[in-house]
Amino acid sequence: MTEELSLKELQEECLKILKDVHQFCVDNKICYSVAYGTLIGTIRHKGFIPWDDDIDIVMPRNDYERFCRTYLSKRYKLSCLENNRDHYLAFARVYDDKDTRSEDIIPWCKSDSGVWIDIFPIDYVSDNESEFKSFHAELKKYWWNTVFARTSLASFDRSNSIIASIKLLIKKVLFINGIRVPYSVKYFDNQIRQKSLGMTNHWSQLSCLDGYEWNDIQDFQRTSLMKFEDMEVFVMNGYDKVLRDYYGDYKTVPPQENQKGHSDGLTKFYWKK
Repeated sequence: MTEELSLKELQEECLKILKDVHQFCVDNKICYSVAYGTLIGTIRHKGFIPWDDDIDIVMPRNDYERFCRTYLSKRYKLSCLENNRDHYLAFARVYDDKDTRSEDIIPWCKSDSGVWIDIFPIDYVSDNESEFKSFHAELKKYWWNTVFARTSLASFDRSNSIIASIKLLIKKVLFINGIRVPYSVKYFDNQIRQKSLGMTNHWSQLSCLDGYEWNDIQDFQRTSLMKFEDMEVFVMNGYDKVLRDYYGDYKTVPPQENQKGHSDGLTKFYWKK
């Protein structure tokens, strides 16, 4: 029977990928910053949030596109819209496929993959927040469509009732058993690129819209190295403002009932050996 990775093992495998990506970025002068829970972990814990199970980094769009064009690794693989037609996210993932494998309730690519880290592009957006909010709301409709589309790729084996199976069947009919999924994601990505602006004073991460971000460009004008586990990672200079705007009081540890990993209930990771 295949053994599931423990949280500690999952964190260790994510960290190995991060080290590889970090070194590539240093060698090729590609700008990045850790983000979201990984950024909180860096500031609050000098490493992973104890219950966190993934790693997130962000890159300015130009650096992101250069990374997607040039990333090479002896150990890991890159999947993104630029190199994989059957990639179902508007952001990239660097993943392992040698030692681990994943089982996803909502598939994110057609290829077999194991443990990954997420790499998000960030884009210039309007300096008028009212205007940006309208754009964000419009864009979110397209994003939810991609999420809905990806659920049509789920397996009937995971349906735990007749009603769930009927709902899944309807989704599969709507998206022609998954054939329309790549087009849905590509259309969403095109909306981001067409409507993002050049050289304004604000930026946002728009490829995964499960939150709201409207950040000042001054908060990511430079980066510095900070300790994360047994390595150092790059952190944007305005991390405190960015985290407070997104999470509120991020320095206070949440109650135990809210201490859940990002993949909790959505993805399981197993050893191949």
